[in-house]
Amino acid sequence: MNVTDFTYANAWDFYDRRKKIFNYYYYEEDLVRVTRGFHEVDFRFVVIPSEPLVAGGLVPISATKEDIRAEIAIGRKDGTRIAKEWLKKNGI
Repeated sequence: MNVTDFTYANAWDFYDRRKKIFNYYYYEEDLVRVTRGFHEVDFRFVVIPSEPLVAGGLVPISATKEDIRAEIAIGRKDGTRIAKEWLKKNGI
């Protein structure tokens, strides 16, 4: 075994991998809580927004009704797009 056998050739590679693993488990915890809270829902897709959300921040405390409607529209658009792509890919 020599140095070229290692996946992480430098400190940046190691840091980048660590950050990806951290983000995976950070967001995965949210998904686990949601799926445990809604037993009757079949979560088929997990979709992230294709554009930045309007209200911003972790909790949109100062969001207006228009901000929430805009974010719902983004979610509906992205969800519809993913579902259509899945249907097309599976020939349905």
